[in-house]
Amino acid sequence: MNHTYLAFHAQERPQDLVFTDGARDVRYAEMLRDLKRFIRLSNGLGLVPGNSVAIGCDDFYTHWLLILAFEYLGIASASFHAQEGGNARALLGAVDLVLAEPHYPPGGWKTRAITPQWLQSVQDLPDDEALPPPARWQSDQAVRIVRTSGTTGEAKRFHLSRDGCEARHQQLSWLYREHLSGSGSLITFNFAIGAAYSAASLALRSGWVLVAASGVAMRDLPRWICRLGLSNLTLLPVQIKELLERLPPDWVKPQRLEVTAFGAPVPDELRRAALERLAHRVTEIYGSNEVGTIAVTLRPGTDGFGTLMPNVAVEIVDEAGRRLADGEVGEIRIRGVGGFAGYVDDPTLTRRMLRDGWFYPGDLGVLNGRRLQVMGRTGDQVNLGGVKFGLTKIEAVVQSVGGPGLKDVGAVPLPNASGIDEIHVALVTDGSDDRGVIERVGKALHPVLTGDLNLIRLPQIPRNDAGKIDRARLKQAILDIQAERRGAAGGGA
Repeated sequence: MNHTYLAFHAQERPQDLVFTDGARDVRYAEMLRDLKRFIRLSNGLGLVPGNSVAIGCDDFYTHWLLILAFEYLGIASASFHAQEGGNARALLGAVDLVLAEPHYPPGGWKTRAITPQWLQSVQDLPDDEALPPPARWQSDQAVRIVRTSGTTGEAKRFHLSRDGCEARHQQLSWLYREHLSGSGSLITFNFAIGAAYSAASLALRSGWVLVAASGVAMRDLPRWICRLGLSNLTLLPVQIKELLERLPPDWVKPQRLEVTAFGAPVPDELRRAALERLAHRVTEIYGSNEVGTIAVTLRPGTDGFGTLMPNVAVEIVDEAGRRLADGEVGEIRIRGVGGFAGYVDDPTLTRRMLRDGWFYPGDLGVLNGRRLQVMGRTGDQVNLGGVKFGLTKIEAVVQSVGGPGLKDVGAVPLPNASGIDEIHVALVTDGSDDRGVIERVGKALHPVLTGDLNLIRLPQIPRNDAGKIDRARLKQAILDIQAERRGAAGGGA
């Protein structure tokens, strides 16, 4: 488990840096001492191996230590964030303990507050007090309780077992095998996102410096890259675009910097720009919380195709579940690593998403041997006048022609006055070239879309924790603006 890797590095490299968030630097020996204190205090919370805890803590380092302490004790952990509100209710009601800061959403039949006094009591514990023995994990025992919502906002959760965690760690270690011990790996998201646990575990096991930058402005990232000698950044495609725009005039491209992108496809133009000015490699990951990393794209000019990971099987099937030949578009189904066994307390959804050992993520794609092109979500296919359009494809076209003034884009279908669906494209711009953005987008989309093209500006595109567009919230945001305009027009009359 993770704590054994920390103990190894603390023995061999006690004064090497293991963590930084810009405000503090933590070395291996110090982190091991802190973890031992958290283990002792967590051991007194009344939990036993096999129990579960939900953690709500803004400080990344403290949150990470709590996860590791409960892992040592054989207790499954879940993470949630302060802005979730009612979305966390089902989780909080299902765990044996909620351990959270006072400003987090309330819930759970048993709670314990993370206060400054409680944290100080951790630091006041002596270093020489004996630890309880580490838990003996069963292969199918839950280590993490993972929550996922896809693009629909439909909240669901599942258990990630010890064997599932280990299989994913091995997969990622192989993917990033060229990174050297002591390299810096930066992530910009918190533990409520499933990928954060994997990224933090990978860094700890590999001997990298974990750089937590969830609260860092994009304009400050170039300075962080230089100061910390980072070798890996994990970003959303929209963040890559913003970072490129924030590079200072005297920026010098690092010799070795890999950018890992997730949550959405990386347009070829964006990839080429990143390779020219920022990184020696852009690794685009296609995966899911349920089955881990499925395919990766490492270079431009692949027409959107990524290479399947070793030990991952993918098939393309039709609506009846029949396997399709290479080159035919259909629904993706996957057998990957990670031991996904279904969703907690939702047998109906489990039967729909997990069939005969295959996981159906709800994506469309096409295979060419071991190369996979993802075409979008099955639910993103919109029928307009008998012609199907993929919302993801529309968004990719807009991103490719929008130019520097376009920051983000999202598309949804909404019915017109006659009840017929039309595409509405929401644009987030910086105000520098709005007319040019609209003209280029309109010129690119009018030849391929039937009916009226509706463009609307929004301050931001609603996305879920994994960076995917939340289309239900996007529809509502557009409807709210339309209602405001109708109200303003009526008032003016």
